[in-house]
Amino acid sequence: MEVNVVTKNGVSALSVKADFYEVLDENFTAICEAISNRGKAIKELTSVFEKEDNSLDTIIQIMTTSIGENAAKNALSEKLGISPQTAQYLLVMSLEDLTTLNVKKLKKMLDDYRTNISKLVV
Repeated sequence: MEVNVVTKNGVSALSVKADFYEVLDENFTAICEAISNRGKAIKELTSVFEKEDNSLDTIIQIMTTSIGENAAKNALSEKLGISPQTAQYLLVMSLEDLTTLNVKKLKKMLDDYRTNISKLVV
C-alpha cells in the first residue's frame, strides 16, 4: 500500500508494509477477546457494586494492605467473588477511575462494550 504524505518539501510517497485491514484481520480474534474479557469484568463489577454498598472501600482496603500483586488479586477474587481476570482489571485501573466507579457508570460501560462487540461482529 502506498500513501502520499504532504511535507514542507512537497509530496512524498510513503510505502506502508502492512495494510491496515490485514493487520486487523490478523488480530481480530485477539481484539474481540480483549473487548469481551473487559465486558465480562465490568459485568462482574456491576454485580459486586449492586450487592455491597461498601465494595469500593473493600477493594481499596485489600489493595492497600496486600503484599504484592498476586496476593491482592487472590484476596480480591476471594472476598468479592470475582474472577482473577477481573481482579487484575481492578489492579491496573488508575486511582481516579477506581474511586469514581459506581453501578450507573459500570452499566453504561457494559452497554458501550456490547455496542462495540455488535459492531465488530456485523
